[in-house]
Amino acid sequence: MSEQRRLRLRLEISREAARLFWEQGVAATSVDQIAATVGLSTRTIWRHFRSK
Repeated sequence: MSEQRRLRLRLEISREAARLFWEQGVAATSVDQIAATVGLSTRTIWRHFRSK
């Protein structure tokens, strides 16, 4: 995966996570929900972000 693609993916994950956090609150939002929203596996989310 190119560095540019990696950065775009990280930005997309961040945007969707922020939207879910805003709508549901951080505690009520799971990494599984974030992954499903962006169409990735939970493992891929953890690869890009070490913590919620």
